[in-house]
Amino acid sequence: LIVDNERENADTLRDLLQLEGYRTDMAFDAESAIARVRQARYDVVLCDIGLDGEFDGLHVARVLRGMEEPPY
Repeated sequence: LIVDNERENADTLRDLLQLEGYRTDMAFDAESAIARVRQARYDVVLCDIGLDGEFDGLHVARVLRGMEEPPY
């Protein structure tokens, strides 16, 4: 899962990972990222720390670490 509010950065990272054969999903804010992880399992979450909005990437990390069932 790629989490970045800068869509151009997220698109570039997605393209590079897909060229290497990885399946990717994207979220553009903290709330969407947390919702996606609750719906699906990801091997890796690449999250921008400086997300726009009420919550930043550190908040995403805290929520993911506090989940009863790990998101991986």
